[in-house]
Amino acid sequence: MLAAGCAAHSPRIAASASEVGCKRAWRISFPDLQLEKDERIVGLQLRITTGRVVALNHIPAAWPMAVDAGYSDRPTVSGSVGHGIGALDTTEEFRGFVTVCEISLEPEFKEAPFAVEATLSTTTDFETTRDHSLTMTDLRLQEVF
Repeated sequence: MLAAGCAAHSPRIAASASEVGCKRAWRISFPDLQLEKDERIVGLQLRITTGRVVALNHIPAAWPMAVDAGYSDRPTVSGSVGHGIGALDTTEEFRGFVTVCEISLEPEFKEAPFAVEATLSTTTDFETTRDHSLTMTDLRLQEVF
């Protein structure tokens, strides 16, 4: 189950999270990113290990987003700007934009530790991109429960 809308202390989000066996849940934000002159954010990918995507809380205008469950414990969220006017000059639109949770796997599966990683893609000319890799310590995780 994936919920859309604000996940800030939402009973619906907590219910959704408990349905998929969540241990704990976090709202994910991207840190401020130092951009070069005329550089804009045009894409993102968020990769979760031993977790689930519970909600997309905010999607920037002109940014189609996709959630791919992939292997059940390794989902991704990805998106890119639909056209140049939607390119972003800060990460502010990605503050608390998604809620993810840590899950428990069946005992017969070797559990990898819960982790979240991301890549932001930027451009100055809309022809070439530069990727900025972010680890879990770079990202801002605000515990929901």
